[in-house]
Amino acid sequence: MQLQITPGGPDNVLFNNLIDQFEEDIVLVDTAGNILNLNKSLLDLWGGKREDYIGKNCETLQQTGPVCLNTQFFFDRVMEEGRRITETYTDVTEDGRMNYYHVNVFPLRDENGEICRLVLTRRNTTAEMQIEQRLYQSQKMAAIGELSTYIAHEIRNPLFAIGGFANALLRIQSLDESAREKARIILEESQRLDDILKSIINFARPTEQALGAVDVNELAAQTVELMGFGTEKNITIKLQIAEHIPHVHGNAEMLKQCLINLIKNAQEAMEEGVIDVRTRYVDGIVYLEVGDNGPGIPQELQEKIFSPFFSTKDKGSGLGLAMTRKIINEIGGKLLLHSQVGHGTLVTMALRPVLAVEDEETLIPGEKK
Repeated sequence: MQLQITPGGPDNVLFNNLIDQFEEDIVLVDTAGNILNLNKSLLDLWGGKREDYIGKNCETLQQTGPVCLNTQFFFDRVMEEGRRITETYTDVTEDGRMNYYHVNVFPLRDENGEICRLVLTRRNTTAEMQIEQRLYQSQKMAAIGELSTYIAHEIRNPLFAIGGFANALLRIQSLDESAREKARIILEESQRLDDILKSIINFARPTEQALGAVDVNELAAQTVELMGFGTEKNITIKLQIAEHIPHVHGNAEMLKQCLINLIKNAQEAMEEGVIDVRTRYVDGIVYLEVGDNGPGIPQELQEKIFSPFFSTKDKGSGLGLAMTRKIINEIGGKLLLHSQVGHGTLVTMALRPVLAVEDEETLIPGEKK
């Protein structure tokens, strides 16, 4: 295939109009990686005009400009293998957000069968990935619900018997100290297991929340005062509240528990440092944030920390953050995570404000306006 398009000619204009119709990012290069053409989608992303990029080398732009395509890696593979390649890769933005991309690179050949051009197309699949993750989370929650029912009937009954007999042994006066200690351990461990089972069962059930108007500034102040006591580490909790913030839809005790979970997780991630608890109101959304200057969370763990039973700590059931997300989702809010290794973590509860309307009952949790 011989591709000959005269710059500025009618064929070139037609070609530009054609590739501009695609929502995917498209770039046409020669075998050295020099840009011959690109479409409007990329221009909207990078800024500037076509003339600013035509003739520039992709690898040079990768190092000095706005390009984030990993182009040379893909081009080298196509030139080596002589065939179309398809890849999915991720790119982390400066603020710690991750994008998923689906990339295709096609070789174009001249009349002698030699590769003379390369076409790269890239599509942002982050929204699709998010839908898949939510579907997976929904399926997992359904499985947890079935499992919790089985646990309630099949495990708690014999566990109750074990704890009861251990308690009865402790009441025997003639029991020697060694046997008494063993019975005490049996009782303590059975109680610990029962607490874990209760957490699992409660997590699988719908959260019963008496919804009302919640003052997030007052809630944040009370929680910071509470969490300021009892920590043995050199950690300072700072409170920054914005004025004139509307009340939010939710349950005050549930939201306080969510905030406690986030502050507690930040405390456990650091030996020393500062935890910032902030409130703000932007574009019709109330934000309640917990940020720290701790070690940050590796990218590969950020998708997992809100999953039930996932924990990086030796103790705990791994349900604290999962329950926090569940509560926030049920009142129509969102839980957002931004973290970079070495730069700390920010977890944000995005909450719906109470509107000045007569019938607040029409604003059900999760309903979109």
